[in-house]
Amino acid sequence: MTGSQKLRAIDPQAAMRQAFVAAMKAERAEVMRLLAAGVPEWEIAERMRCNPLRMDYALFAGLRCGATGKRSGKPCSLTAIYANGRCKLHGGLSTGPTSTEGKARAALNGRAPKRAKNAGNGC
Repeated sequence: MTGSQKLRAIDPQAAMRQAFVAAMKAERAEVMRLLAAGVPEWEIAERMRCNPLRMDYALFAGLRCGATGKRSGKPCSLTAIYANGRCKLHGGLSTGPTSTEGKARAALNGRAPKRAKNAGNGC
């Protein structure tokens, strides 16, 4: 038994989380296809309302993050998850800039001298 099979046996929502991630990717791909075709954003919202590729969020109402905690070993119970199926504490947020402009901005951050805490009021 491999490591991923062991985790699937412990996590009963793994299949639902995989379906959630696949549905989010399909919906995002459809929106990107419509944008590439030159459809205005307001019309995309109208089209996605009736689109069969639109995800039914009610199917995933009870879905939890499920990431295993380091100390406790228990699965995370947060229900506010991102498109990747994890919460903000376990991989839902950005890990940093990916574009060259963003990386250049990040490299320059902290190089300028700090402003005075109470600039302007003389304290």
